[in-house]
Amino acid sequence: MWPLEVGTLSAEMANNIGDIVQGTVVRIRTYGAFVKLEDGEIGLVHISEIAEEFVRSVSDFLNEGEAIMVKVLGRNNEDKLNLSLKQVLPEEVDSMRYDQEMAAVQQGLSEREEHMPHIEIKQPPEVAPRQPPALAEWMKEAKQLLDRLQHKRLKPKPSAKRPYRPRRFGRRRPR
Repeated sequence: MWPLEVGTLSAEMANNIGDIVQGTVVRIRTYGAFVKLEDGEIGLVHISEIAEEFVRSVSDFLNEGEAIMVKVLGRNNEDKLNLSLKQVLPEEVDSMRYDQEMAAVQQGLSEREEHMPHIEIKQPPEVAPRQPPALAEWMKEAKQLLDRLQHKRLKPKPSAKRPYRPRRFGRRRPR
């Protein structure tokens, strides 16, 4: 592992600690789930690294064949990857998915340009921004709205007394 030849790549360099990578759940066991990463390497997500809450069964949270995003925690003594599902923040997943979608869109656009270079995309004409009304016009509209509201205003109703209702049971008398 010490001196690397030019052009070789060690396993430690492929997945750096703290990287968030996509993988597929290959096998589920009582102690965790084995995940195959995009580069073909397999790592373990321990049951304690699946969720913040208590995990009774791994299969309650993961299914075989499910694509998930995991964080690389490091390597154990046997040089196997330790992965975490609960340490991946939703913002990191969203940004990674966004980057993947943008790459797919850019690739699709470049393929279209190769096949159809003669098509030009016309931009819509710019619409002039709406100018705010003059102050005098605005004051006039505001005054008209206030006048309408004053005409619609209802007079307050006189407070109605509660109607008399006889008691269901007699008054309680001291003995």
